[in-house]
Amino acid sequence: MGWLRRALIVVLLSAMAVSLTSAGVLAGGTPVPPPPTLTDNFCGNLGPITVSADVDSWKLTLKVFTSRNGTEVDLFTGHQRTIVQGNGKRLTFDSSGPGRITIYPNGNVTVVGTGHLFYLGAPGTPQAGIFLYSGVTVIDISDPTNATVSSYRGNKLDVCALLA
Repeated sequence: MGWLRRALIVVLLSAMAVSLTSAGVLAGGTPVPPPPTLTDNFCGNLGPITVSADVDSWKLTLKVFTSRNGTEVDLFTGHQRTIVQGNGKRLTFDSSGPGRITIYPNGNVTVVGTGHLFYLGAPGTPQAGIFLYSGVTVIDISDPTNATVSSYRGNKLDVCALLA
């Protein structure tokens, strides 16, 4: 299931690109390619839903720091529009905002996003669905099969409700 953890990190990292107003903070970071397009039954009985990054708006860089105790901190900056298609509708969202991924020596992963964080909850998990968080959002990936939003300050938009 290690591939699932990496896929979740890629999706989360992709969904939390930051606005161009913060680009100077991490100027010179490593460019990151757009995330893969995902299709799944994210919204229950609505059928297959496709989530993709608008490649024309995609701009993401990453800087990685490792502490002496082995904790890795990944800082990212950029910009992204996320496209959600399903149930005969096509919706576009700004999913930009600064972020940090912390990978601890024990394998636990925490993601903190500020701005607009796009969250995909896998079918059959406690937080199944598609949500757009605005504000500060913390995601815990200590269980490699399920990333969960452990806290947020701001707004939460249920994208599945918009597709219904």
